[in-house]
Amino acid sequence: MKEVFEEALCLIEKGVPFIVATIVHTRGSTPQKAGAKLLIRQDGSRVGNLGGGCIEGEIWSLATQMLHSQSGPLYRRYDLKEEYSSGDGLVCGGTMHFFLEPVKSPGYFKSSATEIMRAYHGGPSVVIATVVNSPDEKLGLGAKILIKNDAIVQGSFGNSELDREIINAGKSISVHGGNLYYKRTDGIEIFIECISSYPILVLMGGGYVNRAVYKVAETLGFRIYVIDDRPEFANREQFSGAEILVVSDYREGLDKIPVDSNTYIVVATRGHRYDDMALAAAV
Repeated sequence: MKEVFEEALCLIEKGVPFIVATIVHTRGSTPQKAGAKLLIRQDGSRVGNLGGGCIEGEIWSLATQMLHSQSGPLYRRYDLKEEYSSGDGLVCGGTMHFFLEPVKSPGYFKSSATEIMRAYHGGPSVVIATVVNSPDEKLGLGAKILIKNDAIVQGSFGNSELDREIINAGKSISVHGGNLYYKRTDGIEIFIECISSYPILVLMGGGYVNRAVYKVAETLGFRIYVIDDRPEFANREQFSGAEILVVSDYREGLDKIPVDSNTYIVVATRGHRYDDMALAAAV
């Protein structure tokens, strides 16, 4: 998703309209899950992925039509059943719900995208809640609120009770990220997504075990910190992509780095005595 918001901010700065299509809900077997996004530019080019195939092609076609007609937000549901798409071999059997959001001017989207990029780069987590389906004419499609630290910092749904509901719903995903599809009994449907910085992995010890862990963690998107009291082990030659390298004892090293609820620590030092020291520092 990061590349979608990066491109969105770039296009906003240029004053070029675009559409962001988001999978807001799925049931059963589907080629992509909720939270996936596709940005469609005015020339039809795209950034992101909705799972490919004829469904993504249909969403792309809808988006290009919307850009030309300058129409408003759109909610669509697709059942991936054999009778619908057997000719294309698309028989996953599940259901996908999409929300297509035109962005014609900076407005709210720019501020939310800016906060999202801050979160990706180590800033506080941000929760964005968007109305994707509503029978209430007063609550239009695309209405948003932006939540940080369990409080609304921008926007309102015009209903304090609904605002509080969404704040509480967002708390469950506000640490590690993720998304929720919130459907009320009155028919209002809201997509809630939390963007947090990539999780931090602290490697206590720079030996061969943590070098192997590092190689895997790097491919998974962790922000990696390494602590070892030996400079020949905590260095760029061994951990070229680590965000922070600390040469010190383990307690002092942990004091030098930011640790929060989205931080994971691996203790794998050069011996049991040092493992005990590192573990004591970590807890």
